[in-house]
Amino acid sequence: PAITCFDDDYLGSLFPAPWQAAALRATSMARTSWSRSLTSVLFALWMGYLSIPVVKNLLSKNQIMNGSFGPLRLVNTYGAFGNVDENRYELIVSASASLDGPWREYEFKVKPGNVNRLPKFISPYHYRLDWQFWLASTIGNL
Repeated sequence: PAITCFDDDYLGSLFPAPWQAAALRATSMARTSWSRSLTSVLFALWMGYLSIPVVKNLLSKNQIMNGSFGPLRLVNTYGAFGNVDENRYELIVSASASLDGPWREYEFKVKPGNVNRLPKFISPYHYRLDWQFWLASTIGNL
């Protein structure tokens, strides 16, 4: 949710002072149980152990893209960018009122295009159409 983008101090200022004081007291008195801490440590160690083959794959010259390791498939590799090449092909969207022109090229907000344009900061949004055009251009021969 977008609410996580706001600073805690700002969000706290939206509530009355007694509520702010009660929240401060509750957070200062909160304690993590030993069983919760032990479970967290054991889980982190287990995930670290299961990730060893993934790290080995990452460092190898013949990486496996989109592969799983282990019978439970808890850790895996993600290879969305395994096919990025030195050449960059782009889909260009253009339109005209008539077939004779003039043709107008449409720029997308975040899709790679003009190489002289700085990359855009778009978080926390995701421009799906721009992303789909970029993925379509990486699939193969256009």
